[in-house]
Amino acid sequence: VYNVAKRRHELLLDIAVIALLQVAALGYGLWTVFEARPVYLVHEVDRFQAVVAADIDQQELQKALPELRALPKWGVKTIGVRKARDSQELMESIEQAMAGRDVSLRPDWWVPMGPSQQEILTQRGKGLDWLRAKGPQASQKVDQALKAIGLPEAELWAFPVVARATGWSVLVNRKTFQVEGFVEVDGF
Repeated sequence: VYNVAKRRHELLLDIAVIALLQVAALGYGLWTVFEARPVYLVHEVDRFQAVVAADIDQQELQKALPELRALPKWGVKTIGVRKARDSQELMESIEQAMAGRDVSLRPDWWVPMGPSQQEILTQRGKGLDWLRAKGPQASQKVDQALKAIGLPEAELWAFPVVARATGWSVLVNRKTFQVEGFVEVDGF
C-alpha cells in the first residue's frame, strides 16, 4: 500500500478502502456470531436440546406463544415443548423429526417451563451416579461441576444435552426445576 511515489490523495484512498474492507469483515463476523448464538435450551421428553438463532425459521416464530416470539438477545432461556394434541399431529412430528426437524426447532410447539415440564423432569430425571458410572474422568468432571454449583448431589438431576459437537449433560435443581449448570460428560 505504502509507496513513496504515491501522492498523498492516492495513499489516503488506499488506506480508506482497506479500512472499509476491514470494518465490513468485522461486521460480517459479528453478525455471524450473533446468528450462531444459543437462544433456547429446550426440554424434550428425556433430554435438553440447545437451539441456536440460525436454526429457527423467522416465519414460524410468529406461531409461537406471544412471550416466546422474540428470541433472547442475551443469554439462553430454558423452555419446554408441549405434547402432541392428537395422533395425527404425533405422526407428523415423528415424520419431521426423521427429516431432521425436531419439535425443539418448531416454535408452535414451545411452551414456558411449567407444571407439565416439571412433571416430566420428575419422572425422567436421573441421579448423578449414572454420569459417574461413565468412568473416572466423568466422575472427576461431575465433582468439579458440583463444586462450581455449590449444591449437594442429592439436589440435582442430570439430563443429556443435544448440541452440535460434543456430549454434555445439564444439571437441574430438583426443587426449583432450574438449570444449575453443565458438565462435560456425554449423557447418552
